[in-house]
Amino acid sequence: MPGVPGGAGRIAKALGPAEKLAAKAAQRYPKMAKLGDQWHHIVPKYLGGMEKGLRIKIPAAYHGAITAAFREKWPYGGRKPRPDELRNIMCEVYGKLPLPNRPMR
Repeated sequence: MPGVPGGAGRIAKALGPAEKLAAKAAQRYPKMAKLGDQWHHIVPKYLGGMEKGLRIKIPAAYHGAITAAFREKWPYGGRKPRPDELRNIMCEVYGKLPLPNRPMR
């Protein structure tokens, strides 16, 4: 990065896994990256999560990547997953695309 001692490599080392993956998602979904942050339901509503369930604010592009991963594991429509299926889906998705444990900037 111009003007930053050590460049992008140094900044990447300071980021956590979620932030690094969010940066990759911004490259994959550039239009979404321009949208800023969005609220993500930790248990997706289409999988049985509650409308007023636990949410976290994350970059829109990372939200898109997480949503795509959930859809890949359990497409929209059809029955809701059983609790054990939901747990497995969430473990797989958040194992690959972890939620940040602090605000993302």
